Amino acid sequence: MNEDLKKQLVSKWIAFAKENLLVAKTIIHEEYAPYHTVCFMCHSAAEKYLKAFLLLKNRPLKKTHDLSNLIDECLLVEPTLKVLYEYCELLNNYAITGRYPEELSIETISETDAKEAIDSVNIISETLMKASTII
Repeated sequence: MNEDLKKQLVSKWIAFAKENLLVAKTIIHEEYAPYHTVCFMCHSAAEKYLKAFLLLKNRPLKKTHDLSNLIDECLLVEPTLKVLYEYCELLNNYAITGRYPEELSIETISETDAKEAIDSVNIISETLMKASTII
């Protein structure tokens, strides 16, 4: 893939990640905020940030939603990203729970959980930004 095409594709992944995070940050302030959806959108944003980083570093993208697998792949090119592992693990809890009601009662996900999820994806995006020149 040529550099211009790669940069365009990375930019698209980042745009989608930012959009997911914007949705999470917006709906958390609703009167009856769906905290499970906030957390799910945060997981989705983190996934897209990680995939953008992998594309930028010329790594193949795997069809996975598992943030642990994605951060493991990132570590192959940037070992300092190990600090993101705990945030990826936390967000992995919401890959299914925000999507399917039978996996976890949505009432068990609190505003505190949602805020922690937003903080986690912010840390992931900021750390990846420092580790690259585009994100």
